[in-house]
Amino acid sequence: MVIIKPDSAPMGISRELREGMIRSIVIGVMIASLVFLGGALLVYREILSRAFVVVLSTWLVGAFNLILLRRGYLKTVSVFMVCFLWFMASVGVYTAGGLHAPILTGYLVVILLGWLLVGVRGGQVAFAASLIFILVIFYAEVNEYL
Repeated sequence: MVIIKPDSAPMGISRELREGMIRSIVIGVMIASLVFLGGALLVYREILSRAFVVVLSTWLVGAFNLILLRRGYLKTVSVFMVCFLWFMASVGVYTAGGLHAPILTGYLVVILLGWLLVGVRGGQVAFAASLIFILVIFYAEVNEYL
């Protein structure tokens, strides 16, 4: 069963360069999750359980993406990575204080990665999803649901 067929090189970038860029982003996110865990261990012990969940989920999704990338599914990995980062940013916003959470700026990274990895449409979808979620969080804060 094929989820999405391996794609050709879109956006005028060679396939090897695009694959290397995606691999670097996936590995970079995996390493960044370890830095988050290190910060939780050293400074913020009250978020240690959240840090373990972030690291475990990031490494599982990262390993899955690297396997798909090795098989040639560049577009699938790009979409999974953008969706996963959007989900992690959304969970962070919801659990860390709503609109006052510093992770809210993470949506800018997700939108830029959506544009870079998936294309203009990916950036537009990431922007729309982020805007809708921010409006939902705003409504929840105004009505004291958070």
